[in-house]
Amino acid sequence: MDAGPQQHQAMDVDAADAQALAKQLRALDAKELLAVALDALKRDAAPLAAALAARESKRPKKRRRKAQKPMDLTKYEARDVALWIAYDGGAYRGFAAQEKAEVD
Repeated sequence: MDAGPQQHQAMDVDAADAQALAKQLRALDAKELLAVALDALKRDAAPLAAALAARESKRPKKRRRKAQKPMDLTKYEARDVALWIAYDGGAYRGFAAQEKAEVD
C-alpha cells in the first residue's frame, strides 16, 4: 500500500525534529548529556530493558566447570622414563648458540 502525502510529510517533520534534537544533544557537555539520558530513562525504561534483554539472549551461555578432584598419585605405578630429545634447527639455519656461552 502506498503512503499518502500526509504520511510523507509527517516522516519529514519527524526527521527534522530528530536532526534538531541531535544538534541540541551534540551541544551538551558530558555531564549535561548524562543528566538528559538519565531523565529520559526515568520516564520510560521499557525500551532499555527490552534492548538489554535482547542483548543477553544473544550471548553464549557460560559453561560451569565441574569441581576438580584432587589427583591421588598412590593409585598409579611409578616408573622411570628416559626421553631422547632432538632439535631441528632448520628454521634457524642449523645449530643455534649464544655468544660467550660456556659449553661443558
